[in-house]
Amino acid sequence: MAQQFKHNATITDFQLFKKINKQHWEAFQQNKFTKEQILSRRFEMYFNHHNMEVDGREVDFLYREGLAKANIKYFDNTLETIAQLSNTHKLYIVTNGVTETQQRRLQQTPLDKYMDGIFISEQTGSQKPNKEFFDYVFKAIGEQYRDNTIIVGDSLTSDILGAQNAGIASCWFNVRKFDNNTTIHPTYEINNLKQLINIIK
Repeated sequence: MAQQFKHNATITDFQLFKKINKQHWEAFQQNKFTKEQILSRRFEMYFNHHNMEVDGREVDFLYREGLAKANIKYFDNTLETIAQLSNTHKLYIVTNGVTETQQRRLQQTPLDKYMDGIFISEQTGSQKPNKEFFDYVFKAIGEQYRDNTIIVGDSLTSDILGAQNAGIASCWFNVRKFDNNTTIHPTYEINNLKQLINIIK
């Protein structure tokens, strides 16, 4: 994609886009922008930093096409942990991602056979961390499971805050061991998914 726009990205550029992308998804979580706005705006802002004017929607389309086809990299013990937990627990994916992209990526992995369902914000009418997103989920899987549910995620502002809003337990997957300088506090914290097995018994 970078070559198509005659832009040779450096590591610093990747870090810049990662920062811009994170800011936009957090703005989406706070209902400041629609998903359509952030998907295009993040690229317009990034390329504007390099004094380049682009069609954000076009760049986003190319980006998501590449993302959907890219090889999936897993954190240590991911597949083994999920496979083991699926024998005794119901597992669901809850994501704010783009429906088509997420579904295509999931089809490339063996995760689908371990999951009992997937909930994507575009289909639920709300997004994490909003309580309405989780209300939709529990309406679908059964309200009786709320007290016995835990959400595992790497985003404090999306996953963990969402769990607080929904009144369920949470586990922050802090693989890079960041300091938590927020007022958002997970029920549990791990840096390797295998640790989840000792929490969920």
